[in-house]
Amino acid sequence: MTWTITYYSKSVQEEILAMPAGFLGRYLRYSDRMEIFGPDLGMPHTRAMGDGLFELRLKSAEGIARVFYCTMIGRKIVMLHQFVKKSDKTPPRELETAQRRMKEYKNAHTKELKARALERADVKAEYDGLDEEFRFLDEFLKARAAAGVTQAEVAERIGTTQSAVARLESGRGKHSPSIATLEKYAHALGCRLELRLVNEMSSRNAEGKTKRTTERTKKLRAA
Repeated sequence: MTWTITYYSKSVQEEILAMPAGFLGRYLRYSDRMEIFGPDLGMPHTRAMGDGLFELRLKSAEGIARVFYCTMIGRKIVMLHQFVKKSDKTPPRELETAQRRMKEYKNAHTKELKARALERADVKAEYDGLDEEFRFLDEFLKARAAAGVTQAEVAERIGTTQSAVARLESGRGKHSPSIATLEKYAHALGCRLELRLVNEMSSRNAEGKTKRTTERTKKLRAA
């Protein structure tokens, strides 16, 4: 199955087309192979930069150039940014530009995919039905992020295995954790465990009120 090469914007495509002939010839040769073999051709042709970012390494009589790119679902390669290299090290601003564009591109297309998926009634029903499960997961993720630790590190602090912590965080079926286990988890992150009983009717009324207020605000803004 082949890969498809696309571009962050029309201007990026034009910038690549405007590269000196030596660079552009090599770019075309590499892109031909990336469509067949994928984004990572290996050194010295391509290099993984971390977090899903790659660089295409171009060298010709004109000097050295780089083209940053990332991948998307559907075997798509997205060219983000190109520049001519004037020193051994990649200037931080060039890398920052590529990282920013990758984030923007992925965020935009992820939101587009989500919006299209939720247009299906069956998907929307499944998505809404998972709300409680994923709010449970959010508590674990937020606590670990705030403490700056991984699952493996939590497991070490508790005296268990990473797989046991993973099962705890799933919080589903037979893996539903006990209060004592949750307290251990909380203490490992420098937190304390709090349990609350929320009146469902009051909660629904509050949510409905918030929704009605938001809708009125939108109407006033539109007017």
